[in-house]
Order: sequence, then structure tokens, then C-alpha cells
Amino acid sequence: MKKLPIAVSSFVKIRSDDYLYVDKTAMVQQLFELGLIFNTHARNLVQMDW
Repeated sequence: MKKLPIAVSSFVKIRSDDYLYVDKTAMVQQLFELGLIFNTHARNLVQMDW
């Protein structure tokens, strides 16, 4: 049984020490495509020239 990564903040340590890790990348993509979430990161917004 895999260990739970309680109080482990290093992604490298989680992957290398065989902690439980669930990749939810596909779920985020599905939510984005359904319009339930959207990208608001500043560098991804179009800059307007006023």
C-alpha cells in the first residue's frame, strides 16, 4: 500500500518515494471544456491598446 503524502510538499519527493499521487489533469481539461472553469492567468489575457 502506498503512503499518503501528509506534510510532504516536494513533488519530486512524492514521486521518488512512492507516495500516493492522483493526476487530475484530465479532469481539469474536461471542466474547462464544459465551461465550468476558465483560465484567468494574467499573461494569457489579451492586452488591450486603449
